[in-house]
Amino acid sequence: MTAIAMSRRQAMLGAATMAGAATLSGLPLPARARAPFAKDQAPYFYRFAHGKMQATVISDGILPLGEPSGSFLGSSKEEIGKMLGPSPRLASPQCVAHERDAINVG
Repeated sequence: MTAIAMSRRQAMLGAATMAGAATLSGLPLPARARAPFAKDQAPYFYRFAHGKMQATVISDGILPLGEPSGSFLGSSKEEIGKMLGPSPRLASPQCVAHERDAINVG
C-alpha cells in the first residue's frame, strides 16, 4: 500500500477548488426548451413578436406599498404626489407592478 504525501498548501488548494466547484454548480442556467409560438393572449400574459422571437411579459399583479410619505422623509405629501405623479398602469402611486419577461426563440 502506498502512502500519499500531501503538503498543507496542496490540501488548502484542493479544499478551495472543491468549494469553488460546489459554488459554481449551483448557478442558474438559461432554459433551453423549445416551444411553438403561442397565438392567444391570456390574462396577465402579454405576448408580442420581436424579429424571429416571441417575447412574453408575465405580470404578477401589483404590490400595494401603502403611504409613501414614510419613505420620503423631509418632503410634504404634495411634493411626493408630484414626484410620483399619475401612472396609467397603476391604480395609485402607492403600488408597484411586478413583471417578468420570457423569450421564446421557437
